Amino acid sequence: MKHLQELKEFHVRNGSMGFELSELGALTELQGGLIIRGLEHVANKEEAAAAKLKLKKNLKEVELLWGRDGPTTDADILDALQPHSNLRALTIANHGGTVGPSWLCLDIWLASLETLTLEGISWSTLPPFAKLPNLKRLKLKKISGMHQFGLRCGGAPGKCSMRLNRVEFYEMPELAEWAVEPNCHSLTSIENIICIDCPNVSVMPFSEVSCTNLRGLQVSGCPKMSLPSMPHTSILTDLYVKGGDSETLLSYDGKLLAVSGYGGALAYHNMDKLEDMAIKNVSCISMQFPSSSSLQKLSFRDCKGLVLVPVENGGEIQEDNSLLQSITTWGCGELFFRWPMAMGESETIYPFPAPLRKLDVWGEQSMKSMALLSNLTSLTSLSLISCGKLTVDGFNPLITVNLKELQVTSSSTLAADLLSEVARTKLLPAGYVSRLEKLIVDNICGLLVAPICSLLAPSLHTLEFQYDGRVKSLTEEQEKALQLLTSLEKLHFLWCYGLQSLPQGLHRLSSLKELHVVGCLKIQSMRKEGLPVSLQKLEMNWRSAEIDEQIEKIKRTNPHLSVEE
Repeated sequence: MKHLQELKEFHVRNGSMGFELSELGALTELQGGLIIRGLEHVANKEEAAAAKLKLKKNLKEVELLWGRDGPTTDADILDALQPHSNLRALTIANHGGTVGPSWLCLDIWLASLETLTLEGISWSTLPPFAKLPNLKRLKLKKISGMHQFGLRCGGAPGKCSMRLNRVEFYEMPELAEWAVEPNCHSLTSIENIICIDCPNVSVMPFSEVSCTNLRGLQVSGCPKMSLPSMPHTSILTDLYVKGGDSETLLSYDGKLLAVSGYGGALAYHNMDKLEDMAIKNVSCISMQFPSSSSLQKLSFRDCKGLVLVPVENGGEIQEDNSLLQSITTWGCGELFFRWPMAMGESETIYPFPAPLRKLDVWGEQSMKSMALLSNLTSLTSLSLISCGKLTVDGFNPLITVNLKELQVTSSSTLAADLLSEVARTKLLPAGYVSRLEKLIVDNICGLLVAPICSLLAPSLHTLEFQYDGRVKSLTEEQEKALQLLTSLEKLHFLWCYGLQSLPQGLHRLSSLKELHVVGCLKIQSMRKEGLPVSLQKLEMNWRSAEIDEQIEKIKRTNPHLSVEE
C-alpha cells in the first residue's frame, strides 16, 4: 500500500475497479488534498467509517463526490465520513440524501473551515454558515428546494462574527432571495458575490448599509434581479452583469465602464476614477454627462432616443476639471433634440468641454448648427458623418487651428463650406498655417478648388475621396488645384463609382507614395502619362486587362512598386 501514500484521488471500489475505503483508512499520515469519487457505491455507514477521515489531521482539503445518477444515500453514510477538525476546504457534491451531516449542519465541528462547496444536494436544512467562524468562501450550486438563502446568524446581537469574503451561486432555479436577519453584521466582510443562472432571484443585499465592502459582483442569467444604481458604493470596482445569452450588459473595472442594453440606473458619483465610458444600445429619455474629473474617453453607440440635456451652471462637464479627450456618438439620432441652437446669446451653453481633442459624430440628425462646436478650439480630430441637417451656420474657424484629421461625409457640401470659410476668414492668428494632415470627404468638386488646396498644401499628406458618384473626370481647374497639394503622400478614391479616369496630372505629384483606387468600376485604363516615380504602393481592384498590362510596364521602370488588388 505504500504507493497510496501520495494519493490525491480515490475511487470507491465498484466491481473489480477502485479501492475499498478500508484501504484509505490505513493511510493515517495522508496530507494535502483528497478527492473521493464513487461514494454511491458505499453500502453503509460502517464501510464509510472505515475511511477514518476523522483521524487524518494533516488533510487540508477533502472532496466527497457521489455520481449524479446514484441511488438515494443514507444520511448515516455522510455522517460517517466526518473529516478532522483541521480541515480548511470541503466539497460535497451530488449527495442523494435529504439530510446533511450532523457535523456540518448541527454541531459545528469544522471550526477551521475556510472554503465550503455544496453542489447537487437537496437537504431540508442547510448548515448555519454564520457559525463557521473562519469561513471565507461559500459556493452553492444546483441546490434543490432552496427558495431563500440566509447565513443563519441566529438574530442575536454580537453572535455573528464571520470572515466570509466570497459567496457564489450557480444554477439555482428556485432561489428567490437572499434574506438578511436582524443584527447580522456578517455582510460587511463580503467582498465578492457571484450569481449565475438563477432565473428567479430578485432580492440581494445591495445597499449603502449592507455589503459596504463589496469589491466584486458578477451577475449572469438572472433577469429578475433588482439592482440599485450601480456601483452602489465607490469600493465596487469589479462589476459584470450579463443577460441570459451571456451577452455583457454592464461591466466596470474602476476605470472602464461599458454598458450595452443595460436598463438599470448608473451611480456616476461612485465612479470617481472613471477614465473610459462606452454606452451602447441604451434608450434613455435624457442624460447628463458624468462629472468625473478623471473621465478621458466617452462614447455613445446606437442609443436611440438618448437625449442630452443642458445644466444650469453652463455646460455638461465642468471644463476647469475636465480631462475628457475623446467623444464618439454613433447612430443615436436625437442626442441634441433638447439642446438650444440659438446663436448670438451672451452666455451660450455648449454640450462638450473646450479641452476636447477628438470628436466623432455619426448619424446625428438632431445636430443642425456648427455653433454647438464653437468652443472646441483644442480639437485635433473631427469626424462628422451622415449629419444630413448640419449646416455651416455658427461655424467658428478657430476650431480648425489645431486640427490634424478631418472627415466630413454624407453631409451635402458641408466639408467644402467649412474649408472655404477657413480659407477666407480673418479670425485666424497672423501667420496661421494649416496643420491638417488627413482629410476624408465625399465631394471631389467642392474640395478641389484653389483656395482650399492652397490652405491645405503645407501639411496635408492623406486625402481620401469616398462615395462620390457625380464626378466622371477632373476639370482643368480641379487638376490645377490638385497640383497645389505638394505634401500629399497618400491619395484614395474609394467607391467613386462615376469616376472614369484618374487625374491627368497624377504623375506630377512628386511626394505621392500610395495610391488606392477601390470600387471605381468605370476606370478601364491608366493615364498615358503614368504614375509618379515616387509611388511605392498601388492598390487597385477590379482591374481590366489593359490596366494590368499598363501596370506591368510601370513596374519595369519602378521595380520597388508594390501592387495590390
